[in-house]
Amino acid sequence: MRVLQQQEAYALAKPYERIVAADDTDSAFLLQYVPDKGTGGAACTIAFIQGGAMTVLVDGAAPAGLDAIGTAGVIDTSDGDFDTVGEIVDYFNSIAAYRAICDAAIRSDTMATILAKSAASAFGDNGLAFFSDTSASGTRTVCFSGEHFENNGKNGHKKDREDACESFISKIDINLDMSDNGTLTIYSGRQGVAETIIHGPVTLTDATAFQKNLDGLVGTFYKAAKRGERIILRCANDAGQMGSITQFHTLGLTAVVSQKRIEDGSFRP
Repeated sequence: MRVLQQQEAYALAKPYERIVAADDTDSAFLLQYVPDKGTGGAACTIAFIQGGAMTVLVDGAAPAGLDAIGTAGVIDTSDGDFDTVGEIVDYFNSIAAYRAICDAAIRSDTMATILAKSAASAFGDNGLAFFSDTSASGTRTVCFSGEHFENNGKNGHKKDREDACESFISKIDINLDMSDNGTLTIYSGRQGVAETIIHGPVTLTDATAFQKNLDGLVGTFYKAAKRGERIILRCANDAGQMGSITQFHTLGLTAVVSQKRIEDGSFRP
């Protein structure tokens, strides 16, 4: 990349927040139906039984032809081939009619830690988000990434790796009440590949107030390990049960070094 191109990407990047303010609000992964790459269905819903069946319907029926997935649309997430978030994301991405993004989940997270979901639409521009079950996972997690669905057309998936995105965390402010000690770990990873730890685990004790870049550490950034990777910050409790959270506030940015995107998120010609 040219130096000036990289400098311009950072100049254009705007800091944004990731905040966890309540249980069961960590966005784990997203799924989306792409009619132009499938049979052209006008609707797609996905339902999920925690740790069990994930059921996909296209136009109210079991998907067939280019939309075919699972067994008549049913994927058993207790099966060893589909029992982790990474396996589910990879499976959906292997079928042209669907897309998936691993968001704040770690690929090895089990589907038993993902909240159940009644049938909901995966047809919209932003896809369908699935969330971590805080009591089952014992974690709180946020993610900084430029990857997203812009629409469910052929070119509606904007990817970190293709856009040479560089993501950072510039501020961490956490206050947790826990019955036992816990940890803070920062990961870096890209879709389809196991994440790597880039910082931590840092021990958190009960009633921890943890701040970085506010107490004499301004200018210390946590950067994704490689260009095109997302950066994930996770708090975990040693006993597997998170206590109450009074503050989980992070600030970061994502620079689009390829400069393919313009302000509305679309690609330049």
